[in-house]
Amino acid sequence: TDQQEQFHFGPSMNVKRLGCVAATLGRNKERMVVLGGHDGRTVVDSVEELGVVLGSFSSLQWAHQSCCMPVGRFNSAAAVVVMEDVDDDRIYVVGGHDGKTCTDRIDIFHSPTLLPSSSSSSCDVGGSWTLASCAMQVPRFQCAATVWNKRIYMIGGCTTTTTGGGTTT
Repeated sequence: TDQQEQFHFGPSMNVKRLGCVAATLGRNKERMVVLGGHDGRTVVDSVEELGVVLGSFSSLQWAHQSCCMPVGRFNSAAAVVVMEDVDDDRIYVVGGHDGKTCTDRIDIFHSPTLLPSSSSSSCDVGGSWTLASCAMQVPRFQCAATVWNKRIYMIGGCTTTTTGGGTTT
């Protein structure tokens, strides 16, 4: 069977997390970024990155980004908007749950598209956060996001956290 059709375990992340979001960045999708989540006890606000172009997959290590999410959350959605006129890919982290309630918040992670020249697989390539100028009309979590014609579309999700009392859209 073709090696690309097989499942391979990669390196363990520094922080265990469920309900996190992930995205690939870079001109050749050479970087994987994982944001937020829940570690089983608390909401996670950290960001980890794996630069897959820096070495063989089995020898890579996840690196902590120096800038954590402004508001940690899990069960959010993420979408990448590629900015062709600048070296800045943007991950939009939309909605989610902050441990107390679902949110309408949209945070934007700006990440330079160029990797550092270092051969280290654990380097921190930086990034920054901004709050979007608008929020979702309805707070939601456990939703999905996609980009079409440079617009982000939110699909499904729950609007409340009360068991049995929430609305699924």
